Amino acid sequence: MVTTGGAVGRPSGSSTSRTPASVPIPSRPPACDEVMAKNYIDNLSEEMKKGMREKAQQGHWPTVAHVGYLNNRETKRIEIDPVRGPLVAKLFEWYAREDVSLKELTVRAFAAGLTHPRSGRRMTKSEIHRLLHNPAYYGDFIWNRGQVPRVA
Repeated sequence: MVTTGGAVGRPSGSSTSRTPASVPIPSRPPACDEVMAKNYIDNLSEEMKKGMREKAQQGHWPTVAHVGYLNNRETKRIEIDPVRGPLVAKLFEWYAREDVSLKELTVRAFAAGLTHPRSGRRMTKSEIHRLLHNPAYYGDFIWNRGQVPRVA
């Protein structure tokens, strides 16, 4: 061993000091980042679903209101749309009292002024069919394929 002016046990001329600051820190493998991202997204999804379920159980409408209703941002409840609500009621009357086809109901609804609430376009026959068979229009609150118990 050479001990000339340097560290004991190292040959002179060696400049490889291994201090903690000079030790390279290995980075995480990319697969670890992917797993962490997937875990974050899965957790976020579960929290969203849980929040929506709780909102529904409290009687708040958890999404955008159906045709004929409006979302009240203050009360977090839905209210009857003063423009489209009576038109939807009229559509149900025609459906219940007269022997008319869905195509005829679609034509009558548009002639009466019933349009899609977000785009203003004419509602399609399939949209009219879904509207007429939606349990929300006769008072049942269905959320996530199950009936939500009514809150008193």
